[in-house]
Amino acid sequence: SSTLARQIEQGAPADVFVSANRDWVEYLERRELTSKEPVVFASNALVLVSRSDFEVDLSDRSGILGRFDGRLAMADPTHVPAGRYAREALLNLGWWDAVEKRLASGSDVRAALTYVERGACDLGVVYASDAKLTQRIRVVATLPDSLHSRIEYLAVPLKGSEQRSSSFIGYLSRDQTGDLLVAAGFRRPPCTN
Repeated sequence: SSTLARQIEQGAPADVFVSANRDWVEYLERRELTSKEPVVFASNALVLVSRSDFEVDLSDRSGILGRFDGRLAMADPTHVPAGRYAREALLNLGWWDAVEKRLASGSDVRAALTYVERGACDLGVVYASDAKLTQRIRVVATLPDSLHSRIEYLAVPLKGSEQRSSSFIGYLSRDQTGDLLVAAGFRRPPCTN
């Protein structure tokens, strides 16, 4: 999202900006590059994944270090939306300080998922929709929505593209498209199952 928003700011041709983070939509709004309000068309959940039968007790505020001595994979928490949500959740669980130095930060969620799939990391934090893409890992816990900001996917038309973008954004908002997204592991907005 951050790379795309900056490319659009620099003049990259695009009709619609789709992002997993409202901050980057607002980034383009502040620069007056959007033409309408964004549409929230999907949501997601954060899950902990592992290749093993790793047990996670989310009520254990002392952390996971007693049972976990490897590296934790997640998207880069400095600028990737999934990483930012994961950091927020781990902070609220009281686990961040214990795992921060053991992070394997990926350039995106798929990279973090790959680290776990290949066994480079014992545990990872990814979107539920990404976890559904592979049979090589299992979801060991779903992080409650209350631990992080709402994960929402937004689409916003860019200036000068209102006619070209309206049918695509309309398609994203249709019930049938929502059904397809739910089948792929996403949620309907706002954060409902």
